[in-house]
Parts: sequence; C-alpha cells; structure tokens
Amino acid sequence: MFDIPLMGEGTGSVEALPSYLHRCAYHHAVPTTKFLEYLHRECNRLHDQKQTYFKASQTVSMRSLLTYGEYPRTYVKVIKHLTGRDVASATFLPLMAVVSQPQVEICRSARWCPECFKSIRDLGSEPYIKLVWHLSEVTHCPHHHTPLLEACPHCGADQNAVGRRLPLDVCHQCERSLSDRAVAPVEISPSWVHQAGDLLRLLTHIPHRSADCFNASGLIKPEGLERSINDFSIRCAEPEFDAAYEYGWTNKDVRKQVWGGQSISLRTLRALAHFTNVDIIDLLSGNLLNRTKAMRYLWRQPVPEPLALNRSRDKHDHGKCFQRLTDLARSETPLSLKEVARRAGLSIGYINYRFPVLKQQIVARYQKHMEQLALEKHHGAMQAALRYFNSSQYEKHPKSRKQALKHLLDETDLTKLYLKPAIESAYQKYQQQ
Repeated sequence: MFDIPLMGEGTGSVEALPSYLHRCAYHHAVPTTKFLEYLHRECNRLHDQKQTYFKASQTVSMRSLLTYGEYPRTYVKVIKHLTGRDVASATFLPLMAVVSQPQVEICRSARWCPECFKSIRDLGSEPYIKLVWHLSEVTHCPHHHTPLLEACPHCGADQNAVGRRLPLDVCHQCERSLSDRAVAPVEISPSWVHQAGDLLRLLTHIPHRSADCFNASGLIKPEGLERSINDFSIRCAEPEFDAAYEYGWTNKDVRKQVWGGQSISLRTLRALAHFTNVDIIDLLSGNLLNRTKAMRYLWRQPVPEPLALNRSRDKHDHGKCFQRLTDLARSETPLSLKEVARRAGLSIGYINYRFPVLKQQIVARYQKHMEQLALEKHHGAMQAALRYFNSSQYEKHPKSRKQALKHLLDETDLTKLYLKPAIESAYQKYQQQ
C-alpha cells in the first residue's frame, strides 16, 4: 500500500477519514469499495483470523466511518500497520473516552466548500473533504464564510457514494466540477461570526497531542474532564456564580458526569467551555480552575443560542406540515417513516401524534414496497443461481456451492441472505439432473 499523506494534518482543517480512504483508492486505481475490502483482508491477516468475505458497498456508509464503530478503528489500525501513518486525527476516535457517540453532531451527507476546492486546485494540490465540514453545526466554511454544499449544483446528486472512482471535487454522477457556483452576498456569513472556532482549535490540538490529557494510545483521558467538572460544581456554590449554578444543575449531562462519571455530549462540552471562557482542550486537561481564577466576571456571560439549554422552538404550522408529509408520502419511490420525518424536518413523535392515519399509510406503503423488493431479489438470485449451474456461459466454472456464492457475490449486487437459499435450491436440481 502506498503511503498517502493526510491532507491538513496538524491543523483545524485536517482531512476526514472517508476523504482519505477515497483518495487512497484513487491513487491505487481501484474503486473505494475494493480498497476497503483489501483493508479488511489485511486486518484478518494481521490477527490470523479466518478469511471472511466483506462487501463494502452494502455495509459501509459515510456516517459509519466517523463514529466510534468498528470500521474507523479497523482502518486506522491497519493503515498504521501497513504504512506507519497514524490517521486517528482524521476521526473523532480520540474523544471516545470522554464524549458520547457523536450521532446528532455529524451530518448524514458529505458536505464541501467549492471555494476551498478551487483554492486547493489553484495551489496545485489535491482537493479533500475536511473533518470539520462533517459537523452539523458548521453551516459555513470557517475560512471563506460561504455556505457548505451537500448536493451537486449541476445535477443535484449527493456525494455519499462509497464506491466512487473520480476525484473528490468532481461529481460522481454527472462528472462535472463541484467547485463552480455563484454565491449571493446575502448567503455569506459576516467575517466577525466565526463558526465553531472552538472545534477548530480542538481538532488542531488532537494530532499534536500538545496537552497532558492524552494517553499513550492517543485517546483523551477522562480524568481531566472529571476534575474540571468537579471544580465547576464547587464554583457553582459561590454566590457570584448563580448563572453557573443554574446552568450546571439543569443540564442532565453535567449531572451524569458529576455523579456517575459518564461521558457527555459534544454540545454540552462546548457549552461548558464557552460558559467558563476556556478552550475545550483546557476543560479536558483539568485546567478549568487555573484558567478562570482571574476571569470571574466572564462566568456571567450568556450562552450562545446554538448552545443554550432550552432553545426556543418554532411552532409548527400543522397545515403546511401535513402538506409536506402528504407530498413525501406520495413520492415515486416509497420512503420509510424515518426518512419522511428527516426530509420534512419533523420528529417521528410529532407525526405519530398529529397525523396517525397518515403515519400508518406511510408505514404500510413502505412495508409493501420492501416486500416487493425482497421478492424481486429472491427471483433475481434464483435466476442467477440457475444460470450458474445450467448455462453454457459458466460451463468452465467449478459446479460447487462455495464457488457459486463467491462468483455471484462479485457479479451481482445481492447479499448472502438471498443468494445462499437460491444456490442451495439450484444445486439440488443440478445434482438431480
């Protein structure tokens, strides 16, 4: 495996792991799915495990590469074993011991800044997706203050395809540049509004491990955060810190950390760092008390709206919500209730409470669609299995169930769930003949 450098390493603009894997596959002239399958084979060889077939296109998603799951841990370990390069800073894995699973904070779709793509190309470098762009609260580029995109401006396609073959600044569907767009002045964020500057500083500290809160494995130790939380709770008892008291003891994440030593959300961690006027890395290092001794008056500053505990919620216009849900329920391809709620910007609980009949119709239509899809896959698997054992096209292939499964997994987009029963049935008929 070639040693591909991690773009933006050591800065707040560090490359995200999905982007790094895409670039590695591109430099090896293979689809990303095949490159991931190679990494899994190397992982099995590293642990002397039995070779198991892994189909990346059906198991790996963009979101799964950014959480604390098995895939990012596996890829980071194998890449370090093969090339000696530590790419843990391209993920959120260093926060694993102190911050709870980042589900809400991570966007479902890949996003990018066209201006960044263009400036990187102009410098003669290779475009990449930054880790900070995957955070849902970052809506504008921290450098250009322009809104991030998540769909191709030419064809409207998202860029979440795991098996893409093109560079990251080229749409995998229409193959046109993702760097081209016209930005209206009203869309540009003011220069004095620096979104997620605290997260940029945190991502800068992680690869350098410049604080004393990291262990030998590069993970942030929970002891520093526990010490800061305890100092915070002691300060809350002082009369001049009424606002801190109100914040600290109405936040269940803070209470869980004080009493149970559990991990807290990234949003709560950011709010505490802002409220106490320290960097997140100081909070994680246990330096809260040392940093705030001469800044007591800053404890009274209000928490920004995105980090507030009880943010004001917009009241739903039930008529407009019903119309949006009706349009989505009649879409050409039936959608699941979860996907309908996401696209409509509503919660499943709200839909279930306000529109129970429409909710039942959405669920029933989607279930019928999935049953029909499963039936078509069963028929497709049966036809493929019968062709393998009876068609002259495969007369030189070994007539065994194992070889049939291995060949049809590569040839079709079907899984073992559909192929195994079909191969077994076709094999029995072949034996009888």
